[in-house]
Amino acid sequence: MSKIQHIIQRVNGLRESVGHYFLFNLEKYVEDNNLKYYKDLKTLYKVKNLEQIEEVFGRFGKMINTPLGAYVEIDNGILLIDVSVDDSDSGLYVHLELFFNKEFDLKERETFLIKELAAYECKETITRVLWQFKTKDYIDSVSLYEINNTVVHREAYPYIEEGLDNYIQKFMDSDETVLIMIGPAGTGKTKLIKYIMKYMSSKMEQISKPANGDSYDTDDNFNRKIFSVTYSTSQETYNDDEFFIDFVRSDNKLLILEDIDYNLRARTDGNTFMHKLLNASDGIVELKRKKIIITTNLENEQKTDSALLRPGRTFDVLKTRHLSEDEAKKLAEKLGKQLSVHKTTNKYSLAEIYTSKVEKVYSMSFGS
Repeated sequence: MSKIQHIIQRVNGLRESVGHYFLFNLEKYVEDNNLKYYKDLKTLYKVKNLEQIEEVFGRFGKMINTPLGAYVEIDNGILLIDVSVDDSDSGLYVHLELFFNKEFDLKERETFLIKELAAYECKETITRVLWQFKTKDYIDSVSLYEINNTVVHREAYPYIEEGLDNYIQKFMDSDETVLIMIGPAGTGKTKLIKYIMKYMSSKMEQISKPANGDSYDTDDNFNRKIFSVTYSTSQETYNDDEFFIDFVRSDNKLLILEDIDYNLRARTDGNTFMHKLLNASDGIVELKRKKIIITTNLENEQKTDSALLRPGRTFDVLKTRHLSEDEAKKLAEKLGKQLSVHKTTNKYSLAEIYTSKVEKVYSMSFGS
């Protein structure tokens, strides 16, 4: 492995797939210009089509198009262009990354780019999900951008008595890091997480405010339209220290760990993951207002390591559940639907109500 690839691996926040596949083709240029430094530009830009990308960003230097992506050669640096698209066919989203050397005036050039690209700045509030997974040799990641329009009605979670917004705000304001959601599949855990992400996105200024009342860091205050989240469902990823180190060092405000039933058991059962989670949630390193949401399909928290549940670390264990018939009717009415089918179980999943595919369930007995 070459020197520049070692440098790329040490850069915090760089997508490993970019480092190992895309930048491999740029190695000579990077080495010749001694581009040891990296900066992730947090602003997201929006353009109409690929032709406009070349028109807008090509004026900053020599643009190179490759089958793996595009980049612009600029004085003492490279401007990487990462393009995403959503399912609304409303345009392309452009995320920029910089590699540069010590001769590069980062503050001056960054200010110049912000000014020159102001007309193309994305106006929507965007959630950036850094989905991490384990390859053979290292943790890789993919950045997914989403305009979060999730709508959740209070009737879907009647057991959250103070209301969803008040509950989420209390979680944000608390000193505790962890929120655990326990409940069977179909009770709305994932949808609730998406709504929490949307709510936190709308409160980004409050999230970023230092707890000690100091002034904002100008770089952290640079762009509040992108709310960054770390996400993974990979067992191998959880067992790698790098996963938690990346989250602690990054500017991502939220870590989401879904369906980790097996990983919540006590450390005395040989659960090495729990050591890492405990250190990340309330260990020797202060998380500075970062939050962790964990979901599990376990029936209760009895098998969960007691250290995770202690006061000061976990804000709440939210037990999601199916709705009763009366509760389901109220939610259906709110959605403009009619719930006319009765179930002998008196249990309605949110998926059934949202999709209007409630089926009658008959009980059976033998020997009668």
